[in-house]
Amino acid sequence: MKKVLAIVLALALSLALAVPVVAGDVDTSVTLSSGGSTPPVVKCKWEEPDMDLTKPGTQINPPGVFGGTVNVKYFVVVTDAENGGDVAQAWVDVFHPSDWPDPETGECGSFKYEVPLTRWEKKTDAIKTAVLAKFTAADAAGLVTYAPGYNYSEVWNELFKCTADIWRGNADLSYHQPAGNYTVHACCIDWSDDKAVGLNNTFEYIALSAIEIDFNAVNYGNTTICIEKWIAGDTVFGTADEPTVRNVGNTDVRILVNQTDMGFGHTVGEPTEYQGDKPPKPAESNWNVIFDARLGSTVENGMYYDPFVTVTLPNKLRLCNTEELDFSIHVKKPDGGNHHAGTMTISCVRAEWDACGY
Repeated sequence: MKKVLAIVLALALSLALAVPVVAGDVDTSVTLSSGGSTPPVVKCKWEEPDMDLTKPGTQINPPGVFGGTVNVKYFVVVTDAENGGDVAQAWVDVFHPSDWPDPETGECGSFKYEVPLTRWEKKTDAIKTAVLAKFTAADAAGLVTYAPGYNYSEVWNELFKCTADIWRGNADLSYHQPAGNYTVHACCIDWSDDKAVGLNNTFEYIALSAIEIDFNAVNYGNTTICIEKWIAGDTVFGTADEPTVRNVGNTDVRILVNQTDMGFGHTVGEPTEYQGDKPPKPAESNWNVIFDARLGSTVENGMYYDPFVTVTLPNKLRLCNTEELDFSIHVKKPDGGNHHAGTMTISCVRAEWDACGY
């Protein structure tokens, strides 16, 4: 009895004195299998909506409204030897026009965004009919770009037999994204990490040169003969007493200004048509009034001009920019009373892009 008790006591004591021991860190690893199956195939692709049916390919109009967007839909037809069901992911990468320099890097044709695509599952006959109709309409409109060796009949048959699928996605273009041809690269991979050969096409974001101003009058107030009276703008859109202009199109623009003579008239002879970056000399202008306008506050960007002359301001109003407009009047000779009124016309023309790699 005593021997048994001693053994039990010794066992209890040894258990009580046991201390957990950490054996050490254990490395873990895994290797993803790559290959081993037939790569999927991108057979064709297109974009919508097409807003110019007279031209091949897809043309998209910008909204022409400050803050506006247009939704672009991307379609890619993908097939795979494993009955069309082995595709894991499909996507498109979209790149800016090749002649537009990114303002941050100066690089042309820079990456814009990646759009993930979702399989358009043909779960019912009605959906299958809609898929085939969408593809047929796009082909008939001349929107579809095919990979080498493939054509409408082959792709239609594969969609019909459900050995191919349309993958689709969408993303916005903002009102100030640059006009031009956007490159779209479509690709996909299967569950064995086999990657398809990519397929490129382009769509055109149609050029729109457009501006918006926040004033409907320029009141010079009181002035006297031979004094240049300025009205200064600001860069806050919505303050009507301080003229502001903003670019709401998708090109760089230059501002054009034309002003009536406000009833001041001109002296003898044919009316002159002066414009220049310096005030005109007496022999250069026979009007009784001269005007000046500039985009921004830099003095060197001002342009003097006679009435009824359309003057182009020298500096550009770039994409997505808001800037002040400054105006001046210089009355050289009074004519027709103390109060004068007229009309100013403000418009714009497209300006060239900066050079790539500046």
